[in-house]
Amino acid sequence: MYYCEHCDNVFDEPERKEITFEDFYGVDHLFSSHHRTTLSVCPHCGDEDIEEMQKCDICGEYFREDELFDTDEYINGGCGYCCQQCIEDAEMIPL
Repeated sequence: MYYCEHCDNVFDEPERKEITFEDFYGVDHLFSSHHRTTLSVCPHCGDEDIEEMQKCDICGEYFREDELFDTDEYINGGCGYCCQQCIEDAEMIPL
């Protein structure tokens, strides 16, 4: 699962978009040769500002990386990276 920072869309796989480095940096008019690359982009808005989401180690739901917490830092924790709801349900207490 992936998350788009631009449009807040969640999707299974990004689209692949072929472009040249020169076009990407806005300098294609300065060079006679071009170097191709492939970008991963959001299938809804085409923006490349996407991040791969991570699974909660307890419930298995997908979350953005900043929404998961290392439970080694909790009393009753030690079960990996978990979402806030699972931490509350397991009554984990921050050290």
